[in-house]
Amino acid sequence: MSKYEHLDSQILSTITHEPKPFRELFTGNIEKECVAIAATDPNPEPFRILDRRLQHHRRAGVIKSTRQGWVEAEAPK
Repeated sequence: MSKYEHLDSQILSTITHEPKPFRELFTGNIEKECVAIAATDPNPEPFRILDRRLQHHRRAGVIKSTRQGWVEAEAPK
């Protein structure tokens, strides 16, 4: 089990087809989880934990970034 599993599920359940800016993602339970992970990370900046996970999912093709915020990636046709 990855230390990011719980955070990833929160992130992916929050991102929909409606754009969600980073500042709206980095609140509530997602922020708390990032703070907890950052406490054990060599680079202890919680917002960087969220950024790294967003980039991970973007590279995997699960989400994408737009000018308005993060959205679900379109399903392949």
